[in-house]
Amino acid sequence: IDPKYVYAWNNKGDALYNLGKYNEAIECFNKALEIDPDNDHAKHMKENALNNLRKHEKTIDKEDTEQIATTNNEKEDTEQGATTNNENTSTIPYIGNISIIGIIILSLLIISSIFYTRHKKKDSDKEAEGTLYKNEEASKSELEPKADENTKPELKIELPINILTLNVWKKVEMEIVNKGDAIAKNIIFEFSEDVAIRNLPEIEVKPKSKKIVEFYLKPNVLGEVPLEVKVRCKDHLNREYEFRETIILEVKEKVEETPEKGISPAEFTPKPTTPKTFPPELSERYVEVEFIGKGGFARVFKAKRKDGKEVAVKIPISLDESTGKSFLKEIENWTKLNHKNIVKVYHYNILPIPYFEMELCDHSLEDIGKPMDIEETAWIIFNTAEGLKYAHSQKIIHLDLKPHNILLKDGIPKISDWGLSKVMTESSSATANKGFTPIYASPEQIDSKSKDEKTDIWQLGVVFYELVTGELPFKGDGFVEILTAITTKEPVKPSEINPEAKEVEKIIMKCLKKNKKERYQSVKELQRDLSKYLGIKYKESLKLSVSRGDSRRSAYYCCELLLMSMKDNNIIEAYKYASDLLNYTEGEVKQEVQELCGDLKFRIENGINDIPEELIKKAEVIAHKIRVGF
Repeated sequence: IDPKYVYAWNNKGDALYNLGKYNEAIECFNKALEIDPDNDHAKHMKENALNNLRKHEKTIDKEDTEQIATTNNEKEDTEQGATTNNENTSTIPYIGNISIIGIIILSLLIISSIFYTRHKKKDSDKEAEGTLYKNEEASKSELEPKADENTKPELKIELPINILTLNVWKKVEMEIVNKGDAIAKNIIFEFSEDVAIRNLPEIEVKPKSKKIVEFYLKPNVLGEVPLEVKVRCKDHLNREYEFRETIILEVKEKVEETPEKGISPAEFTPKPTTPKTFPPELSERYVEVEFIGKGGFARVFKAKRKDGKEVAVKIPISLDESTGKSFLKEIENWTKLNHKNIVKVYHYNILPIPYFEMELCDHSLEDIGKPMDIEETAWIIFNTAEGLKYAHSQKIIHLDLKPHNILLKDGIPKISDWGLSKVMTESSSATANKGFTPIYASPEQIDSKSKDEKTDIWQLGVVFYELVTGELPFKGDGFVEILTAITTKEPVKPSEINPEAKEVEKIIMKCLKKNKKERYQSVKELQRDLSKYLGIKYKESLKLSVSRGDSRRSAYYCCELLLMSMKDNNIIEAYKYASDLLNYTEGEVKQEVQELCGDLKFRIENGINDIPEELIKKAEVIAHKIRVGF
């Protein structure tokens, strides 16, 4: 039993209470109250146990009194019988040993009578004890929560914000009220398909109390939306409950006001003082414009092209020589990269003003609540590393990785903002670049030493640390203190902040080695350790889903193992999981898996161990179909 887990002590106390072991039950409820002095269940059950214990002790005291009285009466009867016998025998003439034998026989008869009386008393005691047990059981049935319909959770939810913008993520607060008399634990929420939800934690709410949770919500349909919410939970006895609520949302489509016509391009100059203004020069190209955010030198807008495709448009804050160089530099490297885990650039130009059009994503890692689930975080870092691995293969390093620059689209991480990126040469790495974000900078960036792939690995380690702990590894009151901490101090181990991070702690700490030679020497090395951790988790989940006969979940975890093996270039493992995946798929998807198996088998039989990018893309298409339910 976990000594810090209040519900474990309550459950053990309940079991002992049901067995009539009230003293031991009281000890368990006391343990629970030491952990949580306000725990209503422990208070209630302790009081019940004390009451029953008092009743039991009173009954025992009464029995002992009756037993003593009975014994005394028997003793008096025996003494009186002996006296009478002596008186009678004194009048009988003595004839040899006859009078002595008579006394012995009489004594035996008296002893027999006493034994019979006590034996009958024991039967009576058992009958009384049975009656007491029945009474106690009846009492327990009245007091025990699992038999009382009134002691159960009753959940209500309230969502104060009900006006939202279509396809825009919004951080919202939801209030969960438990009006019942029992705790509601393992609370899970299921929302209708009219909205997308992220970072909604599993919670518990004590009786007669409420809790507020924060999460992200994005509406998918316009108008007045009756949002259906299903709430599942368990009580302290693990009984399951389900509640349903309908919340009315008003979803609007926000459109920026179109700038007045008649302004010529020559008259327009972007102004830093009005960062949310969309340049009128581009109003003919895009409609339904919405300001998203601002980076170091540019503003980003969500917009719709004339063909209906939604994109993100990046525009410099001001037009000067410095901004122009940064803009051209970012475009130069970014347009060379074409990978699933890198934000795509669709179009760019310097006329009528400098701008470029890129893939629209949902939000960034900066917007997500932290700390995150460890397994989910490891998956995000693994796939972010996949994009980095590709960039490094093109001799490009990012040098400014941070949560703000890692975007998510349909849950897939994509690296953005390549403005500080460098092209590596075969002989040496660039050292001139001074631009970086201090709290994510590596020691070599601060000391103006050579930068390479291992600089990106450091920054990815800082992001990993922040996602699993909710804190930065290096902190300070000012710029100088932060940079000093990065170059001279060791970070607090992640598990000391979040014990669940223990399983990935070694990976994170290796990324954050100050000496580059002690870090992972390549992104592939980092991915290999991440895949070991994720492989263990996915294999456990796959085994569980197979045992439950859940083919969809089995397909999901098997496909994730397949993708990891392919990205790790482990062709034997990849073929194994592709073959297993055939057991959990059907129809068109099964046919595509069969083709993938054939491709992998051909390469194995012909000694071709490298897995090409086109095969990985084919597997990702299969994975996407499995994720959306075929």
